[in-house]
Amino acid sequence: MKKRLLVLVLFALLLLSLSSGLAQEAAKMVFSQMDTDKDKKVTRDEYMTVHMEGARKLREPRFNQLDANSDGTITRDEFMAVHLEEARKIGEGRFNRIDGDKDGVLTEEEVIRRFSLIKDTLMKLK
Repeated sequence: MKKRLLVLVLFALLLLSLSSGLAQEAAKMVFSQMDTDKDKKVTRDEYMTVHMEGARKLREPRFNQLDANSDGTITRDEFMAVHLEEARKIGEGRFNRIDGDKDGVLTEEEVIRRFSLIKDTLMKLK
């Protein structure tokens, strides 16, 4: 039922963008799915149940990534391993953007040039 509800919510959002007549029907359908006791009102609990399930589905892949041994818990070592790898990739990307001649070495000139570009961009935003 929860999977069906998520599909219905996504379908309703698509319909909302297509036409106002269809949007009204889609909104009625979503409301009906949230109103689980069919009293023509959506309580906080009904609303939160629908939205928390959606948030859980979005976060579950991240939990699974962090839970390297799939035992249902995240240890400090598992957490740190994933975050350190992500930080390494970010650092690598930054290094590569600064390394203008791609020789694997950052010169003072390359660093100054990169930070001057950043400063110029920030000044334009003011």
